Amino acid sequence: MFINMDETQVSSIKHSGKGLVAINKVKRDNLLSQPKQPRDRTDVKTSLMGTVCDCPALQPFLPQVMLPKYTKRCVPPQRFLDAYAITGGPFEYWHGSVGWTDSQIMKKRATRLRSIVSSFNSDAWIVLILDCSHVHLNVKTIAHLKRLGILVLMLPAKLTWLCQLLHVYVYSGLKSLIRSGQCALRLSSHDGSVPIGAWIDINAKAIREVIVDRDWQDSFAKLGAGDSVLDMNNQLRSYVAAEDVTPSLPTMDQFARMVNRPSHTVITARLHSMVVGGFLDLQQLPLNASPGPGAMVDLPYLPAASKRARPAPADDAPWEDVVRKYLRRRPSGISDL
Repeated sequence: MFINMDETQVSSIKHSGKGLVAINKVKRDNLLSQPKQPRDRTDVKTSLMGTVCDCPALQPFLPQVMLPKYTKRCVPPQRFLDAYAITGGPFEYWHGSVGWTDSQIMKKRATRLRSIVSSFNSDAWIVLILDCSHVHLNVKTIAHLKRLGILVLMLPAKLTWLCQLLHVYVYSGLKSLIRSGQCALRLSSHDGSVPIGAWIDINAKAIREVIVDRDWQDSFAKLGAGDSVLDMNNQLRSYVAAEDVTPSLPTMDQFARMVNRPSHTVITARLHSMVVGGFLDLQQLPLNASPGPGAMVDLPYLPAASKRARPAPADDAPWEDVVRKYLRRRPSGISDL
């Protein structure tokens, strides 16, 4: 099965405060002023390690890992730990980091991922789609993935905006929903402020709606990770025709050019050997071979993720409202969502 993992900052997402405002004279005459938002010291630098797969039944179990950064890498107070716990699974909050992924966290994350997938389906091979970030593409991380029996599919450097599912279809909508949640909370507050610590619940609800409970199988197919390359979206087709896409393993020079690294170094040669070697080793196994087992965990029953609902407008809806809703839904930089 195909799985895509990547990181994004969620602590820097803030509602812009745009909207209708009174002119300066009206504000002066009526003593109007924007309420001062108290500093939320719990809203520390936090990144999300998001994970999506092409199996709707597995998607609700995939861990969505949050990395909050606290002073001196300490553990937060108990009241915040309780707030984290309320969000429930599959959210996991890993403390003691710098608020971003490093090689150690990446290895721990891969081990946890294999455990979940192995517990769900012990016969499933993982094809992990990663970008060329130095956190992902380094000898320690790739060697650990190879030991786990995880096949690695590297995306070309500087093309995550075009080829990586989380960047193309997920994170933009997620951040928009988080901003909407912040705005709704301000509107419901008597003084227009967001309560301390409210970001934890806002982020969790948005991640659950956008990532956890959604079926991403068709989105993988639109980016070439499906049963047929004919399902690729128009954005990809504008750069390469579907009939020109054929599966193959890259040579050393092709790999170096793809990941934007010099081809003559020992490090590049080791990375190429480990990434390509995983697929070559798989070719030598019989067709019914299973991957090495991971640590087994008990998975509760959860309904499978569902496709994104796009309800049709009512028959008597004004055409202006229908067009306006359509234009709001269109992305600014990527077409054919």
